[in-house]
Amino acid sequence: EIMVVTGVQTCALPILYWVKEPTRYRYLASYAVLMTASLYTHYYSVLCVLPHWLYLLLLRVYRPDEERYIARPAWWIANLSMAVLYIPWLFSLLDVITHFKNIQAAGSISWLLATTPYTFPSSIWAFLTLKKAHAVFWPIYWGLPLVIVIVAGWVTLFDRSRYKFYLLLGLYTFVPIVTLLLISLVVPTFMERYVVFAALGLPMILALAVIRVESFSPALAVIAVIAVLALETLGLKYNYSQQEDLNYPRNAAIEPFEEMGNYINQRAQPGDQIITDGKLLYFSAAYYNATGIVPMLYDRALSNSSSSGANAYGPLTLLHEHWDTIYLSDLAHLPAGTKRVWWLAEPS
Repeated sequence: EIMVVTGVQTCALPILYWVKEPTRYRYLASYAVLMTASLYTHYYSVLCVLPHWLYLLLLRVYRPDEERYIARPAWWIANLSMAVLYIPWLFSLLDVITHFKNIQAAGSISWLLATTPYTFPSSIWAFLTLKKAHAVFWPIYWGLPLVIVIVAGWVTLFDRSRYKFYLLLGLYTFVPIVTLLLISLVVPTFMERYVVFAALGLPMILALAVIRVESFSPALAVIAVIAVLALETLGLKYNYSQQEDLNYPRNAAIEPFEEMGNYINQRAQPGDQIITDGKLLYFSAAYYNATGIVPMLYDRALSNSSSSGANAYGPLTLLHEHWDTIYLSDLAHLPAGTKRVWWLAEPS
C-alpha cells in the first residue's frame, strides 16, 4: 500500500488518506485544491476525476459493509468547490470550444490523428519504450499490449485488500486513456503525451505484478524484472539519444537550430531575408537569430487554404499582432530590396 500511495498522482493521494479516515476533511480540501490546480495546468486532467468517482462507486460495490463514501456530503462539497474555483477559467475554455474552427483553420491541431485499431497498442509501446514499434514482428507488437492489459487486470481487479487501492491505480491508469480514445472516434483529441500522467501508473502496476509473482515463484519474478528492465532500458536509450520523446524526434543532429542560427548570424549581409518554411520552425529561427533581420514565415498549408492564418487561436496567437508584417503568403512577393534569402525548412 505504501508503494501505491506514494506512486499514484498527487491529486489522488488525499483520496487514499480520506478513505482511511473519512472524518479528516482536510484531505478532501487538499484534493479540491490540487485538482483545481491541475485543471488550470492541463485541460485533460479533468479525466482524472472520472476514475476517482468510479473508484468510490466500485468500493461501495466491492465492500458494501464500508461507508458510502460517494454519498457523503463532504465529497460532493469538495467536487462542487472544484467547479466553482474553475469558473474564472471556464470562460476561456468555452471561448476555445466555440471557436474550435478557428483553431483548425490555423492548423493548430493538425498533428492529432483519427483513432485506429493500432492507436492503443502503439500507445502502450510508446509509454514503455518511447517507440510505437510499428516495425516489430506482429505477434510481438500485439502481444506486449495484451500482456500489459492482462497483468493490469490481474493486479487491480483481484485486489483483496480492504480499501482496493490497487483498483484505484488501475482505474487511474486506463480510464483516462480509454476515455480519450473513445472521444477521438468522434473528434481527434488523442496523443500519448497528453495522457502521460495516466501512463505513469503502468510501471507501478508492473511492479505490483512482480511482487505478487514473487510470492509463489521467485524465479518467474526474476524473469519478469529482467523483461521490464529491458523495455525500460530501451526507452532510456531512445530518451538519452533524443530519438523519441512521445512527440517526434528532436535533437541537434536532426534539427541543428543553434548551428544554423550561428551560421546565418556570421554570414548575413544587408538585403538578406530569413524565411522559415513552416510555422513550427519560426519560433526556433527567431530565438537563434541575432542578425537584426526579422524572420518571415511561409507555410504551404496556410498558403493553399482559405485561412487567413493567425486568428488569435492556437500557437500562432503569439504572431497575431505582427502577422501582416511577418507572414509571406506568396514567394513571388518578397519584400522590396531583398537580395538573398536564407531558407529554413524541415529535413525531407
